[in-house]
Amino acid sequence: MKNLLIVTDIDFWRGGAGHRARLSSMILFLKDKLNITVAYGGTFQPHDIAIFKTNYPEIAVEVLENTRRLNFREFTKRFEAFITDKTFDVVIVEYIELFTVLPYLNGNPLTILDTHDLVSDRIKSFRENNVPYHGINLTEEEEFRIFSYFDYIIAIQEHDHQKISERMGEDRVLLVPYSVSYPQKKPRASVQHVGYIASEYQPN
Repeated sequence: MKNLLIVTDIDFWRGGAGHRARLSSMILFLKDKLNITVAYGGTFQPHDIAIFKTNYPEIAVEVLENTRRLNFREFTKRFEAFITDKTFDVVIVEYIELFTVLPYLNGNPLTILDTHDLVSDRIKSFRENNVPYHGINLTEEEEFRIFSYFDYIIAIQEHDHQKISERMGEDRVLLVPYSVSYPQKKPRASVQHVGYIASEYQPN
């Protein structure tokens, strides 16, 4: 099997939010098809090791820092040390902020960016709704310039897929929506209350 490296600061094994569930489901889908290593920069406690051994026994995790979440500059520096003597066939980068790891990859692997969202569209939406935005600031031109450094871009929704395809060509964009696993149930004929389950993310 080919070797896949996932570069992330998402604590996907803990659940409780959409971005975690997304990465977890992707890993569970790919684990039988690829040898997976995760380069992770964030908090990692002894009980997390037990969760990994139970739920992701086939996955190798390289913890770049286990006491706090690394900022992007720190992540890149730690990643440079980690990757020095390693090569992978495929590298998936979670979030555009970590594109800075690309120059340190060895052996010309296939590179894929999992966007989760278009940053420039998210910034625009926050501003239009007078919601404070905390995150990387990119114009649309800057964002697409970073996209061009990758072999493929993953979009999570049709709107993003279409927008990226128009700029980069449909053959370089993969539409991979969020996947959900749950027992099928027959809905009631009528309801009076609807519950919305989501993380604490402000737009929710």
